[in-house]
Amino acid sequence: MIALAFALTGCVSLDVVGKDAVRAFGDALKAMPAQTDYEASWYIASPDGGAEFHWSGASAQMKAASKPFIDAGLDVSKLDSGDEEWLYYAANFATQPKQTASALAQFEYIASVGRKAIGYHTAMDHYNISLDGGGVFEWAKDLSANDKDIVFVLRAYPRISVRQIALDFSAHQGAWREA
Repeated sequence: MIALAFALTGCVSLDVVGKDAVRAFGDALKAMPAQTDYEASWYIASPDGGAEFHWSGASAQMKAASKPFIDAGLDVSKLDSGDEEWLYYAANFATQPKQTASALAQFEYIASVGRKAIGYHTAMDHYNISLDGGGVFEWAKDLSANDKDIVFVLRAYPRISVRQIALDFSAHQGAWREA
């Protein structure tokens, strides 16, 4: 019984990604403080305002302006949301939401209840949170050692590649790139 308790305690303390992801997210919040929206959720916006990552309760949402994708050939009639202005990706990580007093404490709660959604992107040295529909929000492990502090990763159509839907980003001069 004691050995089992020790083994389980040891597993929790070995969650380096889960713990350091929250620390790194806190560093990102120091560089670009979170704002609150009309629904009392916290959010970080891209420098050009074309994408936002929101979190509150036990959920997270990412949205990106659809115009660059429409300009590249996106057929908005095929989107589930019916919203022609934004592409949305969201995830709910627990049935019992909890509101906290700070942006970092709120994210820490979401990271704890949604731990399976928190990951690490080795090639970019970024932590990330995966959302339903193929959306991923990433933040640098070390802001001083990375040229991209935050990254919004999304798919216009879940499970279909950009090449299959013939989006042409070569004509678009914005921040979005095919990956």
